[in-house]
Amino acid sequence: MSGISDSDVKRLITQITGFQKGDENFELCLQFAVNNFKYHRFQSVDPTKITRRLDGIATKFAVHSQKDKSDKLKELIEKFLHLPLTNNSTQTKTDAHYSVLSVLLDLSDCPTETVFTEKKQVTEESKEEEFDWGEYLLEGVDTRRYYFSDTSDEEEEESEEEELAVINQSELETVAEISDARCTLDKVKDWLERNLVVQYWIGRGNEQESIGRFPTSNLHTHWERFQASDNPFHVSRNEFITESQLIREILWMLLGVTETYLFIFDGRRYSVNTDVYLSHLTDECLDTCLQKFICYGDKIVALNSFCEDVLEQTRDLQDLTLVTQSYQAFVGTLTQFLHDYQKRLSVEQIKVRDQLVPMTLSVLSEDLDQWFEKVDLVYSIYITGIAAAAELDSNILKVSHLLNVMFKMLIDHDTLGSQDKDKLRLLLIMWIQTCEPYLTILSDWINTGNLEDPREDFLIQRNKTVQSFDETFWESAFDLRLKSNIDMSSSKISQDIDISDATTIPKFLKPVLKEVVLTGKSMELLMSMGKAESVLKMSGSDFDQKSLYQIFINNLVEILGTNSTSETVEATPRDITLARQPNSQYGGATSSPTGGSVTPSRQLSAWEMEEYLKTKGVFDPLLAINFQEIINEVKTSAILPAVKKEDDLSVLKTLDLDSLQPLEIVLQKCLYPYIQDRYAEVCPELILIVKNQHNLLQHLTDMRSFFFMEAGDTMYEFYSNLFDRIKKHEEWRDESILSLMLEDALESHFSHCTHRLSVEVRPPTENDRSPIALTDCIILHYQVPWPASLVISQKYQARYNEIFSFLLQIKRAQYSLEQLNFKDLERKNLLKSFSLSPMKDQPASDTELSTSAKIHQMQIFRFNLLYFVNSFNNYIMTRILSSTVLEFEKNMKKAGDLDEIIAAHIDYLHVTYHRCLLDPSLGPLKYAICKVLNLVLVFQNYWEQGAEEISGNAIEEMDTTFSRCVRFLTSFLNSVVKRGSFPHLEFLAFQMQSLLKTVGNM
Repeated sequence: MSGISDSDVKRLITQITGFQKGDENFELCLQFAVNNFKYHRFQSVDPTKITRRLDGIATKFAVHSQKDKSDKLKELIEKFLHLPLTNNSTQTKTDAHYSVLSVLLDLSDCPTETVFTEKKQVTEESKEEEFDWGEYLLEGVDTRRYYFSDTSDEEEEESEEEELAVINQSELETVAEISDARCTLDKVKDWLERNLVVQYWIGRGNEQESIGRFPTSNLHTHWERFQASDNPFHVSRNEFITESQLIREILWMLLGVTETYLFIFDGRRYSVNTDVYLSHLTDECLDTCLQKFICYGDKIVALNSFCEDVLEQTRDLQDLTLVTQSYQAFVGTLTQFLHDYQKRLSVEQIKVRDQLVPMTLSVLSEDLDQWFEKVDLVYSIYITGIAAAAELDSNILKVSHLLNVMFKMLIDHDTLGSQDKDKLRLLLIMWIQTCEPYLTILSDWINTGNLEDPREDFLIQRNKTVQSFDETFWESAFDLRLKSNIDMSSSKISQDIDISDATTIPKFLKPVLKEVVLTGKSMELLMSMGKAESVLKMSGSDFDQKSLYQIFINNLVEILGTNSTSETVEATPRDITLARQPNSQYGGATSSPTGGSVTPSRQLSAWEMEEYLKTKGVFDPLLAINFQEIINEVKTSAILPAVKKEDDLSVLKTLDLDSLQPLEIVLQKCLYPYIQDRYAEVCPELILIVKNQHNLLQHLTDMRSFFFMEAGDTMYEFYSNLFDRIKKHEEWRDESILSLMLEDALESHFSHCTHRLSVEVRPPTENDRSPIALTDCIILHYQVPWPASLVISQKYQARYNEIFSFLLQIKRAQYSLEQLNFKDLERKNLLKSFSLSPMKDQPASDTELSTSAKIHQMQIFRFNLLYFVNSFNNYIMTRILSSTVLEFEKNMKKAGDLDEIIAAHIDYLHVTYHRCLLDPSLGPLKYAICKVLNLVLVFQNYWEQGAEEISGNAIEEMDTTFSRCVRFLTSFLNSVVKRGSFPHLEFLAFQMQSLLKTVGNM
């Protein structure tokens, strides 16, 4: 119990329990308290933890821009720790010191929100005690004096009477002083009665003292008499207040105070106390006058409640999505408006208090009308932008709705030519400050590739499951919230978004949303590649120094200018623009802060600088250029001071809104060009890196060489071995065999692709039942490295394989016809010749053709089939693949971003797939061609058996089938060409027309 005395404990017991010393209960309490003080089981305070907590609070003050609090706290803590805790102790920094600090920390509540005002400590000068030198020198000396009177008794009586007279005189003076004190007390009471507010809230208002000499001041009394005489059941109000008291109550109510005497608050709205009346107004007139103020009081309470709710939800760190950053920014600008509004009401309170000017209800209403209009405007934003969106189920819908409502109101006020520039400026300031989190997220994304949106404000969200190195990054790494059906990789993103619900996207961002998305995705890819430095170095803008929000404000100042009323003349960016124009009124002399005339120095040209250097005997063009740049930088920095973030609000309040330009166009000029410039810097740089450093064009060329068989010799070596194995009925459905054949074919000209190209054999399907579709089970795989895989992904390789399978069918038919040997056709069946030797001289029947005739027809039919297959092969390889590649290469050169490159590649595949007649809409045409290709394989089997094994009916049947297919193709292609639907089919239609003449003559 060091530092705690018994008297302190006894006083504590008496204060808490009321027991007095000597009571039995008092002794029990004393024993209990002393034991607990001495032998308590509480842990001793840890000075290290207390110091850490105090340092944390000081740091928190500094983070919240409360440096004065932080410094003062450190100073007081240091001073306290170096002082003894009690008068009887000399120790410092004891456990008791830290215990006191611990108690104070536990008692503290929201120290950052506490208003701190440093009080000046008045140090009383210690008065030196006067030293009584006389007493000191006379110490030990008997100073008593003895008088021996030699007078008579009468003389002694006279002296006693004189002494009594002196005593009576002093008593009279004391009485006079008491009477003067009583007079002073009466004056004090009189001053208090005149200056203290009458307690009207408990019914002490006196109407008689406030009645004026004018008849209208007693209107309520006369009207109540009339009401009482007319209606015997009329009940009068009985609580009188003056108009000054009423105005004070109104001001408190307008400040948001809910506990007042005159106005009763039920949790949502105010109502008037029905027992209150004014002497010069009737009850009905008073209620009517107060309804206007009550209306605005309700609005202020609603706005304050909204701010408190948002701040309360913001403190919840468990769920960051409760309140969006945009809502917090809106609450910040709303709080600033309410603060300005309260300052204006404080001015009215001073008027009422000092009574310097007459103050009535009508005067108060007229004084506050301008602010009431602003309250109406802000409240309408709250109702339409916040309350109306309360039922929406996502943060992005709420944020977009709020921004769109504010933007629409801003544009409407500007379009309608509102004369109240203060309301327009208020709308502009609130909209800009509400947009700050949105612009900050956007700025970070397009500058660093980092899309951080913890509270789900932003329109676009990052899919965390997709990494930057995934080939599906461009398609699925980002998507629109609530609009997942929109392809974020498509170049038609703007069209898809325009048809979407307008409430899901901030209107001011729609025209540049495509550039924002592409720039953000491109920037993240550059960061993943480690190539972001090249973009930052080539950037000529201020994106690496300033946020998009700050640039937006600076551009507003530059375009609109400011109406500065400060005494110091500072040129705005608009002044610079005008000063650089010829014949500008700013081009002449300008006034200095001191009132004189200052002629600005004219900007020197490079030629004048060279001439000046020549006169000094120095001629160095590089030096002249450096001087020129230095002069320009000095002039710009002197004329255009940087706008600091803490001055944003003051700058926005001084914007000149008298510009003839529509405000919507001004906002677009301030925001869009910088996003478009960033797009023009980042996206082409990504294309350049992907093309040059990651060989995108080379990979596309290699894929065309293999999948589209543009490498004719190499692919011929591969499929010729394959077709020979099929013809000889050898094993070929083995991936190892096919891989070995492919490697042998690639070894001569494409050895660098052997590790990238592989073969897979999939199980046969129902579509593989036709003979020509036997090779459709062969699938090629080309391993594309990242980031080229973003363009050539596995999804698009499936389309490549469909075209490859169809080309392989054509090559098989062509190879089968080309490998037919005429000796095989003339080969004789020896067994059949011996068995038919006795009937050698018998004539042939009518249904059977001679062997020579069969050979002749087979040869003609072979040439017709070969003509058909070669024509179709030439159409595919020259008219389709070659011409389509030229269009694709042209589109690749024009592409400005990776999205356009992917779109060009997709279009190239789609056009190639369609022109190769693989599109489902051209199904009949493909069916006829595949029927001819199957006929080629049937014809090959007949050919290899020999002419003697072929019946005339089989030849006739094959010819009939072929003729029907050719006629169908000719008719179909001619009709299509005449309509102009497919101009690329004109060549094939001409070839079929020529073949039809030959087939018709057979």
